[in-house]
Amino acid sequence: MSISPHIHKPLIPWPESDFPELPEVRRLALYGSTGSIGTSTLDIVRSSPQNFKVTALFAGSNVGLLAEQCREFRPEVIGIADSTKIPELRKKLGECASEVEILGDDDSITAYASEGTYDIQVAAIVGFSGLASVYNALCSGRVVALANKESIVAAGHILKEVLQEREACGTILPLDSEHSALFQALRGYSRDDVQSLILTASGGPFLNTATEQMANICPEQALKHPRWSMGRKISIDSATMMNKAFELIETYWLFGFSEQNIEVLIHPQSIVHSQVQFRDGACLAQLSPPDMRVQIAFGINFPRTRISANFPTLDYTQPYTLEFLPLDNEKFEAVSLARECLRSGGNASLVLNLANDIAVQAFLDEKLRFQQIVPFAKEALSRHYHSQALNFNDTLEFKEHLSAELESKLVCP
Repeated sequence: MSISPHIHKPLIPWPESDFPELPEVRRLALYGSTGSIGTSTLDIVRSSPQNFKVTALFAGSNVGLLAEQCREFRPEVIGIADSTKIPELRKKLGECASEVEILGDDDSITAYASEGTYDIQVAAIVGFSGLASVYNALCSGRVVALANKESIVAAGHILKEVLQEREACGTILPLDSEHSALFQALRGYSRDDVQSLILTASGGPFLNTATEQMANICPEQALKHPRWSMGRKISIDSATMMNKAFELIETYWLFGFSEQNIEVLIHPQSIVHSQVQFRDGACLAQLSPPDMRVQIAFGINFPRTRISANFPTLDYTQPYTLEFLPLDNEKFEAVSLARECLRSGGNASLVLNLANDIAVQAFLDEKLRFQQIVPFAKEALSRHYHSQALNFNDTLEFKEHLSAELESKLVCP
């Protein structure tokens, strides 16, 4: 371990005094309301109406569920990224359609992030498409409860510049279970107390599958995560361990520690969500059942006392076995690629993120084999990495050009 494991100021409010004051009833703008993070967030709002009010709901294409959410939570604004579905949305809303403003394109939905009336943006959009709304919110001084890890993976240096070098800047709170666990374990300690941060990974559905048996894995098999109920994209990322690779990059930016001081352990039970190793030999871990509502509730309610909610708890009358195994970097190469990206700097993480997005979708569309996903991303890194980091607008332009080029290189199995 290096003598000074922390290398830059963290992007999260550490110490807590850095967190801005918010009203007693916090107004939420939920980006990605129909996904697993979105629906879990609404469960929390449903159980704690005295703490939260939903002012905006934004979804990609799930018209039916968005309409149901609108009728229950009565936000001021809703939006659907697929504008062709607005007539269907209005029809499903019925009388409620006259009571809510409906946004129907990415530009207006993204603009709400900087112009809308809310206190916390819950950033739950999956993939690169969530970056613009996160960026706009932070530039306008808002609090972002971040579940969209790709925003930091693709543009960590940009968000760092927004948060640390501009006069009006926002705040990031982590919602991912691993980063929330680190955030909770670090409360009350200084950065100099810490030796390393330890991320845990379930190992996904193929932890015990021999490498030679992975050649014919189909999407249905890869989507069956043994512990977590997640969306399709993140489920595939968990199966390849790319999700853990992204979390390592996110940890680097959120907490400001060198990648050498960020470890990854396999923990199949998914009860210990992350651990902090301190210099004096002590190790603090955060434990809870694999239910994202625990972490989401902590994040959107921070720094107030914990919410009293009827979420699942660990039953200590039953025996538990907690296993910790080293990561097989040959079988799951994604985490090593993440370390290479952090050592390289520049746009390496952006390339990794984009290539993985394309490869995962190609696998789900049965245009790419499972074992080709990570090698596809690795090949993209070798060809398209640039040492000079881009600004926000150039990042969006680079994404469009690179995506088109990478998609043209897909080879059907």
